[in-house]
Amino acid sequence: MNTNLNVHLNVFLGAALLLGASACDDVEAGASALDGASAEDSDVEILAEIELDGAAIRFTRAADGTVVVAEEGPFDQPSYLGYFAAEFEATPLEMFLALEPDGEAPEGLVLQHAAQTSERPRQLAAPNFSFRTVSQTEYGTSCTQTDDGTWFDNEWTSRGWTWHWYYSGSTSGTLTPTKTTSNFITHLCNYSVTPDAQYSLSHYLYDLTSATNNLIADNVFVNVGNRSVFYVASQSGQYRAQVALGSGASGSFRLGGMAP
Repeated sequence: MNTNLNVHLNVFLGAALLLGASACDDVEAGASALDGASAEDSDVEILAEIELDGAAIRFTRAADGTVVVAEEGPFDQPSYLGYFAAEFEATPLEMFLALEPDGEAPEGLVLQHAAQTSERPRQLAAPNFSFRTVSQTEYGTSCTQTDDGTWFDNEWTSRGWTWHWYYSGSTSGTLTPTKTTSNFITHLCNYSVTPDAQYSLSHYLYDLTSATNNLIADNVFVNVGNRSVFYVASQSGQYRAQVALGSGASGSFRLGGMAP
């Protein structure tokens, strides 16, 4: 990924967020992506970036054509991506059109939508950011395992997302299981990892469909109190997510993975 894309998005609560930035050589072994991979190796292209009240959203495309939608926002407020995925299993193009109705859709999103479905993109509406129509307790105000478990079991299962994986703890290098699916969503919630290193808490997404540890999305700095989300929609693929602590960082986090 081009280094000039490693920019801080000045969004909600005055926080400086780094969303989807390239993994860096400064991250120590064991705290970086698997096998030393980075998004730079995957030649990830940024298709669009949207700043909203309470969230920063980025659409990217990997060299193999896989489109990923990334979001970072405070974990005490609902996720836009969670809403569109759970309610509609929306394509990235449909998400873009809902969030940026007056914007010009990037060609990469149009092509991905056509590859996924022959249907025209639906006209979905972005919810007011105070929405609670999906779940009253989504990710809770404290990002607790209880709240996440309620969300998985009561909401995603009712919509046909029957595969859930969840980890709560502080072990660096934690990985979700590999999942073959048409859609995949992963979230990393930074409960108490304070930024006492350049890159304190990192979130990675891998596409293992045709390559080993092909990194297609990364967020190398997830601030305490924030949630990082990756969503990929495809005809069929094999995915897994990883979290890693940087040098000198400590604290707990929650890592989740979901699929239909």
